[in-house]
Amino acid sequence: MPPMQLPTPTHNHTPVAFCYSGQGSQWNHMGKELYQTEPTFRRVIEDACVGLPFLSRVVEGVNGTNSGASSDRRVDSISELFQDGSLWMSKQWSGFGITLVQLGLTAMLNEAGIYPDYIFGHSVGEVACGYADGCLTAKQVAHLAFTRCECAVNADGLMMAVGVSLEDANTKIMEFDYSKLVSVACNNSPDGITLTGDSDSIMSLKAHYEENKIFARIIPTGNVAYHSLFFQRNQDMILELVQGALESGSTVEQVENMIPRSNKWISTSIAGCDTPYAGSVYHTGNVVGMVNFAPVVMSLPHNTVVVEVGPHSLLKSAIKRCNPSVKVVASMTRPDKGSPTVGHEKKTLCNAVDTLWLSGVDVYTPKQDYLIPMQHKLAIHWDHDANWKVATYKDFYKSHSVINGTGGSGANGNTVEYNLLEDDSYLLDHVIDGHPLFPATGHVVTAWQAFNKC
Repeated sequence: MPPMQLPTPTHNHTPVAFCYSGQGSQWNHMGKELYQTEPTFRRVIEDACVGLPFLSRVVEGVNGTNSGASSDRRVDSISELFQDGSLWMSKQWSGFGITLVQLGLTAMLNEAGIYPDYIFGHSVGEVACGYADGCLTAKQVAHLAFTRCECAVNADGLMMAVGVSLEDANTKIMEFDYSKLVSVACNNSPDGITLTGDSDSIMSLKAHYEENKIFARIIPTGNVAYHSLFFQRNQDMILELVQGALESGSTVEQVENMIPRSNKWISTSIAGCDTPYAGSVYHTGNVVGMVNFAPVVMSLPHNTVVVEVGPHSLLKSAIKRCNPSVKVVASMTRPDKGSPTVGHEKKTLCNAVDTLWLSGVDVYTPKQDYLIPMQHKLAIHWDHDANWKVATYKDFYKSHSVINGTGGSGANGNTVEYNLLEDDSYLLDHVIDGHPLFPATGHVVTAWQAFNKC
């Protein structure tokens, strides 16, 4: 598919794109640190979850893995979800957790003065796009994400990332006679797609691809086949549930005066991109249809900085394969196994903001007195109250001890001598090819010293 024609930013700074990741980016305890320590992150999440029907809900089979067998338990508050951590690996909560983290990260980036020129998402990532775009409230987004998890509970199956093109994948599905069992869920890059569908059929294709040395990896989705034929068969039911979610998260005025998507939001949903509103039709199309991610990324201007907003930088490789000229910045990442976790989320977000600033993006707040509102605020203004000594050529003059000769004026001008046994012994550490060599910069200093003697 050819690249899309995107709107041109109206400013002169480096274009910024917010890319919202989807399933597979979740991990245990994601967002816990920011939720516990950052008021902005916590506030937007708690406000968004007011009225959600998850109180005293039974969570079945939570064990923090992708297999899904363990004891049942209840969830009584949003803080419990972040405190426990393992619940994010459940199919009942993973997509919801990803969206909550994205809401918090978006609020913190906005508070640092960072707003996107382009917005796009991958699968469930399009839910948070509505908040970044301003056409949906945080509460609508949270209700919608919660409902998506409800829709997926009975969509049993697997999803698999494969290193082939969209055309090759469809050909292979027909070759195996799997057209009623497997479909392409996501067009990620020119040489990368995601398959979804029946577990046995997906595993059969996995064995085939691996036998032919083609990359194939099962995506941890809690054994849910998102964007599969199951969702297509239940499209009417999903439309009704999505409509109810948007209404329950809205006021009467918001329902009656729906705001259309702005031209910043570039749709990756084939089934929903024809409608201008981020309503029930659009998001049902997002659930049911294929994610057309690659053409959007290919259309980004060459100097765009893409901020992947989500629990982990899952899409960096696909983005770079689609458009090698863009820079990809992670707002949060999963800590490496065995590495320190304390301060990891804050450090990653600070590094993202630093990278944006170094890339030419204006990240200052209106007060311009901090880079990002964290506990370790970074001052950016200069304090001119203190006086500091400025070096002049006179500071380079010093008297050297004379060794094996006499210093002073010679026939060709002044002589500057160095005592390699005492004060100037450090010069012997400058070694080239095993021999001490007087540094080139030393000649400049020597000339300065000689000039000072004149």
